Order: sequence, then structure tokens, then C-alpha cells
Amino acid sequence: VSTQSTWGICLDLMEPESNSGVQAQEGEVDLLGTLSREEEIKVAEKFVEELEFEKARFVFEHALGRFPDDEEVLNGYGYFLFNVKESEAAKRLLEKSAKLYPESNPKKYLQLAQLYSGLAALEIYHKGIYLLEKEVVAYRDRPITEEANPEALKDVQTDLSQAYAAMAEIYLTDLVYDENAEARSKEYLDKALLIDEDCLDALYQYSQFYLYKEIPDKAKEYLKQIVEYYKQLENEEEDDEEYTEEFLLQVVRALIEVSEFEDAAYISHILVQKFDKNNEILYLMAFNLFKLGEYQSAYEYLEQINKASLKEDPEIEVAAKELESELLPHLQKNGEEEEKQGDMDMEEEWEDEEDVGK
Repeated sequence: VSTQSTWGICLDLMEPESNSGVQAQEGEVDLLGTLSREEEIKVAEKFVEELEFEKARFVFEHALGRFPDDEEVLNGYGYFLFNVKESEAAKRLLEKSAKLYPESNPKKYLQLAQLYSGLAALEIYHKGIYLLEKEVVAYRDRPITEEANPEALKDVQTDLSQAYAAMAEIYLTDLVYDENAEARSKEYLDKALLIDEDCLDALYQYSQFYLYKEIPDKAKEYLKQIVEYYKQLENEEEDDEEYTEEFLLQVVRALIEVSEFEDAAYISHILVQKFDKNNEILYLMAFNLFKLGEYQSAYEYLEQINKASLKEDPEIEVAAKELESELLPHLQKNGEEEEKQGDMDMEEEWEDEEDVGK
């Protein structure tokens, strides 16, 4: 099956008007059956890119029926289920992959570890790190005749750095009362940044490390490195597809905690541009602008919240009302000052006109 025909099947596979959201016709299922394993996975991934999640689920299920013990199918479907928050189903597939193929594809261990907590998660991360470090060694020991692939090495190092940062986070959360928590978390964060100095997960976790130790100035240093990373991307007109909305929200909250409102507003602006303007993003943008004295702009963001449904965001509703009550006196004062300034300007114009008349 050619690539073009694969995409044709991908586009024409199912009718969007079906009652269940997805309903393939018998002939369409037969078309899927003509694809190779790799092609069927590509079709599912294409649907994911297009945010057609029910269609992606259908194709993954079909692939799993055809190839129930295939590592790529188990991992691909497992990652999909992980990303749509179906944790138990994702766990079953990734654990089956780990059991059948324990020494390959370390990424499945990094995903699987996030579905556990505490010591169990640490054990799974250790396995993933062991395999990632083997890949780094294999790359460095490759034959001279073998062509170098620096991007492949960079990807492995990124995964390795993030895995160490995740282990540090466990010692800062689940195992914070462990007697070795501080030493372990610092050890893992240092390893993460040694591998990749731009590992934002590690920089953020180091900020949390110092906030926990009540040393806010050190926390600021690491948070500012994250801000600088995004400013450099902006200067180079590049985009960051790796870090999620939730990660950036965490950064904004931490910046607010250390009273760095200008930087918090900068990251909030990135959130507004990159992601759907949910109520929390709008509130944080309004709050930061209020702290910076940009009252009119802050009020405009609050107005967007007021137009939205807040039934599922009662905390945001309460916070927005409190912020609005603090904001309105400033707007009123600014309005009075502008009116007063306007009167003064008019008086000056009249005086000028009188002088001309004389």
C-alpha cells in the first residue's frame, strides 16, 4: 500500500455523522486490514495529529486485534491512552509491552512510571534510565564508519535528563519525608542539568527544591532561566512543542509565588497564544497585569472570564470576583484622573485661543 493510499484511507475511513462518534463500514475495516502494521499505526497517529481521537482509538483497537503482541502497537496505543487520561488501560498495555520486551524502547518505562507513585515509580524510572544510558554508550562506541546522528543522541539525552528530573520530583512530593529526600533530589537534578542544561523540568524542580527550603532568591534564579529560554526561542522565531500547558501553568504559579509578576505575565501571554483560553489562563493573565498596574488590560481579561461558563470552575469564579473588586477602584481612579486631565487640556486650549484673539 502506497503512502498516498494510506493517507486516503486515513481521510475517508469513517463517517463523522455516525451516532457513536465513530462507525466504520465493513469495507473500510477491510481497507485497514490491507495495511501493514507500520501503515496502520501511521493512520492512527495521523488521526491524533488532527485531534480525531475517537477515530484514532478505533484504528489502534483494530491494530491491536491484528497484532496483539506487537511492541509498536502496544506502545503506540499505550501512549495514546496515557495522553487521553485513560490511565488504567494505558498501564495494561505498557506493562504487557514491558513484560514481552523488557530490554527495548526505554520510553515506555518513562510513560509507565508516571502512572505510579513513590517507590514503585522510582523503580520503573531506574529501568528506563538504565536502557537510555545503554543507548548513549552504544552511540558513543559506534564504529567510525557508521554515520553520526546527533539528533538521535540529543533525543536520548533529553529523555534521560527528564527522567532524572522526574525522579527528583518524586523525592520532592511523594517521598518528601524520606530522610534522604533532599540529597537524592539534588543529586538527580544535578545529573539532569549536567546532561541537558536546558532541561526545563529540572530547572522548574530546582525552583521547587529551593521554595521548599524557603530560599526564594535561589528559586527565582532557576525560574528566570526558564523565562530566558522562552525569550531566546522568541528571538529566534522558534516554537516549543515539547512542554505542555500544565507545565507552563506551574511555572506561572511559581513566578507569582516569588513575586516575579512581569515574568509571570510573559509566560501567561505564551499560554494565551499557544493554548485554548481556559478560565485559569485568563485569570492568571488578569492577575499579573493587575500586579503590574495595567488595570484596563487586566479588566479586559476578566471580562472574558465573565462571559464564559464558570459552573465547573467555582474557585476561579470566586477569585475573579475578588480580583474585580480590587480592580474597579483603580479603574475608577484612573477614569477620574483622565477626566481631570481632559478638563485641564481644554482649559489650556481656551487660554491659547484667548491669547490668539488678543
